[in-house]
Amino acid sequence: KNIKPDATMLSLRRPVCATTWSKLCVLGLHRKPLTVATRRQSFSGWSRVGSTHGAIPVASADDNVEIVDSPDRFHKLMLRMAGEAKRQVWLSSLYFGTDEPTSRVFRRLRERRAELDGRLEVRLIGDHNRCLRTGGVGTEVSSSVLTVRRNLLDETNNDNDGVQVHLFRPPVAESEGVVSSRSRLERWIDALCASRFAKGRLLELASTYHIKAYVFDDNVLISGANMGETYFTNRQDRYILLRNQPELAEHVRASLEVFAQFAHSVDYSRDGDQPTIVPPQQSGWTAFRDQLQAVQRRLTTANTATSLSTTTVVIPKFQLGSVGLRDDQALTQQWLDAVATRPTDDEPSVDVDVDIATGYINFPPDYERALCAIARVERPDKSLGPRVRVIAASPSANGWHGASGLISIIPQLY
Repeated sequence: KNIKPDATMLSLRRPVCATTWSKLCVLGLHRKPLTVATRRQSFSGWSRVGSTHGAIPVASADDNVEIVDSPDRFHKLMLRMAGEAKRQVWLSSLYFGTDEPTSRVFRRLRERRAELDGRLEVRLIGDHNRCLRTGGVGTEVSSSVLTVRRNLLDETNNDNDGVQVHLFRPPVAESEGVVSSRSRLERWIDALCASRFAKGRLLELASTYHIKAYVFDDNVLISGANMGETYFTNRQDRYILLRNQPELAEHVRASLEVFAQFAHSVDYSRDGDQPTIVPPQQSGWTAFRDQLQAVQRRLTTANTATSLSTTTVVIPKFQLGSVGLRDDQALTQQWLDAVATRPTDDEPSVDVDVDIATGYINFPPDYERALCAIARVERPDKSLGPRVRVIAASPSANGWHGASGLISIIPQLY
């Protein structure tokens, strides 16, 4: 039930070290972000995949695509883009830490808004339960909304109309069709979280808003990293910066706007330590799903035919199986099946390697079958060597490692 965006980037004919690389970042339901890279020759499988999915062409990819390689550079990049933004900033994260590195980003945005006389609009969206969580590991979230008040809002002149904070949790299921599509375990978790016994981290079992996307005007940073100290210092993630991409930036903003319409908002206008949490403007699974799909359809209609003529495209997808959104799953399966296709007379030189990097490794059966099929495809030159290589985080690298009680088993479960 983790709601995560797919950020698929296919670099079809971009030479790197005399080979052709294609990059695919997949954030799937119930699983941590999965990064897949394939190399060697481009082949008609890309066309088969791209023909059914809306793809946004990336202009001047050699100059405008940057793979950021460290948490420290990620933090410096966030500070720099905050200081250069001119029109609108969207920050989407699981939560916003109360630590100094995060506070510095917020203070830089506040300074930038002052430099532009308040003309810079800043929108934040995070997980409802996580951003309001207090105590235990979450003491740094004491809460996220208070971090915003202290560091982003200008409380000297109340000129904060351009700052909005949204807290998302999935809308309530409104039809029997939606309820019946959920597993018995999911329905049990829902009931538990709705009971009087639910508090703190237990509430996060039912659902988690997990989108990590940072948009500064026409620059889009897609990542798996939250805005928090560990992610800015020693927790390695992936960070793909796409500069000067107005079409992609507008699509991400339109998608996040749908989530914001169905999210609680934070009202900081009243006096006192605690802000007011305001109910969503809209509610209901059906309306939420339809509006998100409408944004995706506009992209598909506009870009299906033309985008694959460029060297690099981005294919954004969402996944929330409980409401029937499985676009990310369909794309990933279609891509893996295309790679698994054995060479034919029409494509005698196909030679594709797959490298997978994932925080957690827990492939669904269909992915496992496709990966095994890829591994069995014979190379055209009969040479040996693995076609599929996987790197995953050690359980000791998990944030829950060494915890007490039942949560101590989470790393092994992942």
